[in-house]
Amino acid sequence: PPLPATITEALLNSECPLHPGELIKDSHLLVLMPKTVNGEPYSALKLDELCATRKGSGIRLICNKMNSWKSQPWASEPQGKSEWLLLPKRDPNRYIVPEEKHFREKSVSEQQKVLEEHYPAYRDVKTVELMTAVLLYDLTHKERLLPLTYLRCHEPNSSSERVGVGGFDSGGLGIGNTSGDSTGDNLGRALARKL
Repeated sequence: PPLPATITEALLNSECPLHPGELIKDSHLLVLMPKTVNGEPYSALKLDELCATRKGSGIRLICNKMNSWKSQPWASEPQGKSEWLLLPKRDPNRYIVPEEKHFREKSVSEQQKVLEEHYPAYRDVKTVELMTAVLLYDLTHKERLLPLTYLRCHEPNSSSERVGVGGFDSGGLGIGNTSGDSTGDNLGRALARKL
């Protein structure tokens, strides 16, 4: 699809509200979410299938320590339409000033309050959106995002906990639960710019 009219040069060259001192073009990723791949509906399971057949690397792209994510309803939900996403490369961390705006060390409800009060131009991210962005960035830039951080996504799992994506190390990209309403220094929030 064409780029949304809201993705302008002025927007990309404006200061990032999540990371003051950086421009949006440097702190965000522009990602195309396909409706289909090779004529088949695109979903998290399809992405896992595509990553499993990557030839010649010998490197896992999606961690298989927690296969239970594959049985969750969101994993097989097809992408409704092809669309562009503008996602931050990382969540605001605890060292941003003013400190009260950061997402880490906050519960799900506290993170939601920060999002609504301070970042109205952003929305929650579906798990497949974050998985796609992080894996494509690794394939195109040879750089793994979220090596030490997990970001909470929009969907709950079967235990009503938010799905977390992160911990992208040599074992692959981790997909797991975020332990209910727990808080942690390595537990942020997955966001996308509203377009």
